[in-house]
Amino acid sequence: LSQAQQAPQAIVDAQLIRREVERCRDILQRMAADAEQSSVEEFAQVPVLELIESALDGLPGRDRVRARLHAPVESSVLRAQPQATAQALRSLLKNALQASAPVGKVLVHASVDPLSCKIEVRDTGRGMSEEVLARAGEPFFTTKPPGEGMGLGLFLTRVIVERSGGRVELRSQTGLGTTAILSMPIHDHRVAAPVRP
Repeated sequence: LSQAQQAPQAIVDAQLIRREVERCRDILQRMAADAEQSSVEEFAQVPVLELIESALDGLPGRDRVRARLHAPVESSVLRAQPQATAQALRSLLKNALQASAPVGKVLVHASVDPLSCKIEVRDTGRGMSEEVLARAGEPFFTTKPPGEGMGLGLFLTRVIVERSGGRVELRSQTGLGTTAILSMPIHDHRVAAPVRP
């Protein structure tokens, strides 16, 4: 390319870089605010059913989510930071909905044993290769198109869940979708309202 042709392209590239820097700055500011809020949020007893309903409340694409909750999920209680943990689960749901877009279903399967609760979020997307799966959750690693993610959602979800003594595991296979498994220790069992799938 001639210098005359290169100049307009350089301007376009500079504008793109500036937009991305501004977007990164906005994201980091929101992250800092969220981190500050979650770090001071008190731990509390959180019914598993309430956690799932809070994560689903107002979620775009909620009609594509199918919940399968098995007893005694409806009477199980976690000790966690309510808002931060609901946001962590919501992040997994959003990822699953994006992977299953535009009409694919997402299955939420919750079960408990005497010590822990497992909430599985299963998408109907393309799945991940072993190489991508090995890197999933690394800060700033993403397979999403530019502008749709910074590769921080799963990383922050793990931080929040591990703070409550839990863990997040991913299982995936190319062509067969991905399952994110959120496991957290059970604090108590009690009588609660009936399950509303």
